[in-house]
Amino acid sequence: MWFSLFIEFYRSTDTDCLRMVFLYLISKGCENTEKSLEQLKQEYEKNTVLLEREKRKMQRLKNRQAYLESGSRKQRTHRLITRGAAVESIVPQTKELTETEFYSLMESILNLPQAEPFIRSAAENRARISGQEKGGD
Repeated sequence: MWFSLFIEFYRSTDTDCLRMVFLYLISKGCENTEKSLEQLKQEYEKNTVLLEREKRKMQRLKNRQAYLESGSRKQRTHRLITRGAAVESIVPQTKELTETEFYSLMESILNLPQAEPFIRSAAENRARISGQEKGGD
């Protein structure tokens, strides 16, 4: 917008001196614009490099997170398999049950009033042992 105003003023003024001043100011403005444009290009390239670096860093962090999560999944899978194998070794008849039948059986057994004290005792025992391990007793 300022450029169009300048052109109107430049055309309407008859003084050569004013025209020369305006041309000088415009040329200086263009030099500054070109210089700042060059600076902007350099800044853009620098920021592009930084952005790519941060993207790689983010990808490494995501990979690390996936690796750590897969480790905990592997541990959980191992625990479930070993506990399932323990149940099958203690009660071999469970091998013949479907998944639904097995879950129903486990739910029925674990909901028996006689099972509750054993479950609570095992959980309290584990908590006590964990507390001693953490406390260094």
